[in-house]
Amino acid sequence: MATMFDILRKNRIVHLENLISNRDSFAQTVENLFALSFLVKDGRAEIKVDEKGSHLVTPKNAPGANSVQAGDVSYSHFIFRFDFRDWKLMLSSVAVGEELMPNRKAMNTSRSTQASLPTTPIRKLCRNRGLVMQEHIVIEDFPQTGDLTEVAATRKGKRKLL
Repeated sequence: MATMFDILRKNRIVHLENLISNRDSFAQTVENLFALSFLVKDGRAEIKVDEKGSHLVTPKNAPGANSVQAGDVSYSHFIFRFDFRDWKLMLSSVAVGEELMPNRKAMNTSRSTQASLPTTPIRKLCRNRGLVMQEHIVIEDFPQTGDLTEVAATRKGKRKLL
């Protein structure tokens, strides 16, 4: 979000497609859209539509804490339908090199890199340390009289863990 806001402050007015698109990664484009949604919600960015129908993003000064507490500020949200086909269409509308957000490199997962990284064992926090205990009801000397109170008294306290 900080990187995106710095780009907005530097450029003042940008096309939404240029701001969020990442030619190499659909996932990073979605993450950029998510970051923009937080900037809009917090009042740090504004999205307007110009006369041509283009979405323009501009930076804004966030409202002060006093305004928020007094209720003078209303938070804005936006809904933006975006899927893989929309991303492909966006790539055709944004020229190569006009993407504003930098590409975040994926972490190298080769074996040599993994061997050099320190590892932390994952502990399972449970009482039985992985042992499975099943509960069985053991009934001894089941009464033949059919009296329900005797059956209940016999069952009570006769559970045993195996």
